[in-house]
Amino acid sequence: MFNKLLGKVDGVDLWMTMSLLIFGVFFIGVLISLFMMKKSRTEYLKNMPLTDNENKITVI
Repeated sequence: MFNKLLGKVDGVDLWMTMSLLIFGVFFIGVLISLFMMKKSRTEYLKNMPLTDNENKITVI
């Protein structure tokens, strides 16, 4: 179905390739940043939902 729809558009192969490349680079970047994160930062993020924050904003 998509081949018939997108087959009429010029340069659609380029756009599909570029979107896959952008997604791949973003995904690899996120993985690298996660593996290079300091242990103290991961412990802080892990415990963040459980900590009692004193700067709570109350909505009336």
